[in-house]
Amino acid sequence: MKEKTKIKFRREVSRKLFHLTILVVVILYYFSNKPTTLLWCSIFLLGFVVSDIIRVKAYYLFPLRKMADTVTRPFEKRTLGAAVYFTIGALTTVFLFEKIIAIAAVTIAAAGDGMAAVTGIALGRHKISKDSQKTVEGAIGAFLTSLGLSIFFFFETPLFWPIIISIVAASVVVSVDLVELPIDDNLILSIILGFAITYVHLARFYMSDILSIIFF
Repeated sequence: MKEKTKIKFRREVSRKLFHLTILVVVILYYFSNKPTTLLWCSIFLLGFVVSDIIRVKAYYLFPLRKMADTVTRPFEKRTLGAAVYFTIGALTTVFLFEKIIAIAAVTIAAAGDGMAAVTGIALGRHKISKDSQKTVEGAIGAFLTSLGLSIFFFFETPLFWPIIISIVAASVVVSVDLVELPIDDNLILSIILGFAITYVHLARFYMSDILSIIFF
């Protein structure tokens, strides 16, 4: 790995590890309830917003300048950072979906997105397209990570449904990562995952009803 690539890799690992702090929301939700999690998630969001305003408007007063230089991408220097968008996404996901789906969606979004970037920098050799910085290796890393986590969360689901849920979830992560969207993917990824997993669960229930009518 070239020295320039090593530096980029270390910066990206640091950035993604910082983003994984959102998993505090997952742990909190697992051991508490929705209102408590929404309250603390709102407090985290307020903290991130205030911190970013200071970073952007009065950088000399910002106490975490060294960390900000490491985890902030160039286009985020004068705007809100990814942590704000990810926290909004997590807050919305917790609000909209039932507990296990919200926990799974936030975890898979954080880990899958992180693995896409880290794997792409470390192992990426094949670009998705000439105009894209995304790589096939990064997409594979995101897919396998999301697939494994989905199976972990939903392995108790009857019959073949864990595989279907996992493939759908992994496909969503890769698709959102690869498609250039007009909105920050950190904001929408966990929400889209929540809807996708919910729809698969609904399909499972409807399918079970249809089969019960046919065979019983």
